[in-house]
Amino acid sequence: MPNHAPTIECWIIHFEVPAEASMIVSEWFNDGILVDEGEGEFLLYVESAPQHDEWQQRFIELAEVAQIANRIPFEILPVQAEDWVAKTQIKNFCLEIGRFVIYDPFYQGEVPQAHIPICVDAQFSFGAGDHPTTKGCLLALDEITHRDFTPLSMLDIGCGTGILSIAMGKLWHGPILASDIKSTAVDATRENTSLNGLTNRISCIEADGLRHPSFKEYAPYQLVCANVLAPVLVDIAASLDTLIAPSCTIILSGILLHQADQVVAAYALLGFIEHKRFPIGDWVTLSLSR
Repeated sequence: MPNHAPTIECWIIHFEVPAEASMIVSEWFNDGILVDEGEGEFLLYVESAPQHDEWQQRFIELAEVAQIANRIPFEILPVQAEDWVAKTQIKNFCLEIGRFVIYDPFYQGEVPQAHIPICVDAQFSFGAGDHPTTKGCLLALDEITHRDFTPLSMLDIGCGTGILSIAMGKLWHGPILASDIKSTAVDATRENTSLNGLTNRISCIEADGLRHPSFKEYAPYQLVCANVLAPVLVDIAASLDTLIAPSCTIILSGILLHQADQVVAAYALLGFIEHKRFPIGDWVTLSLSR
C-alpha cells in the first residue's frame, strides 16, 4: 500500500510579543483564528499557505505600531488534516465569567441555566471573551447590577465582537451604541447582536475617536464601557465628558497594572471616583462613577 503524505489543512503562525503589546495584537490580525496563550504568546491559525517574507513584513509593521524595540520572532508550522479537526474545537467553546456564559453557535453542550447567555461567533480573531480585558469588563458589569443603578443609554467604545454591548443589552433595557475603528469589528458586532436578538437595541458604527455624529445622537450616556488602550483612554477623557450624564458609571479596560493610577487621575479631573479594580494577570479593569 503506497504511503500518502498527510494532507495539510492549515498553518499555525506562532509568535511572541511583550505582554503589554497583547491588546494591540488582538486587534491587529483580521485573518484566521487568533489564540492568546498568555504572557504575550500567540497562535494564529490560517488556511492559506503563509509566505515568510510577507509575514516578516507584517510583523515589522506590528512592531512599529506596538512600539516593540526588537524584531518579533515567529515560526510557521503546518497542521495535518487530522489535527485540524481538534484545533478547530476552539470554535466550540463555552466560557463562564461571573454570571455570564459565552458560547459559540457550534457549542453542543448545555448552557448553564442560571447564567446570562451570550452567543458569539468565534470565527473572528479579535475577541471570544477570553482576554483579561474583556473578562474584567464583564465582571465589572456583573458587579454594577448589585447597585441601585439603571442606565437609560449606554456606550461601548472598542466593541470588538460586541460582547460587552450584548452583556449590557441582557442586563438593562436602554439603547446601546457600539463603536470600533475597524470595519471587521463592526461586522462582527452586528452579526453577534443578531445572534442574541438585540438588533433593535444595539447600533454599531465605525469610528475613530468620538467625533461621529451618532455619539451625540444617543447621548447623554449613564453607562460607558471603553475597552481600548490606556493612552487612548486618557486622550478621550475630555471628549467623553461632553457625552456622558452628570451621574454616570464608566468601565475602563485595556489597562496594564502600572498604568491604572494614570488613568484614574485623568478621570478624577472629571469628577469620577474609583469604585473598584478588577485585576487579571498583567491587566486591570477600572470601575468609576460620579
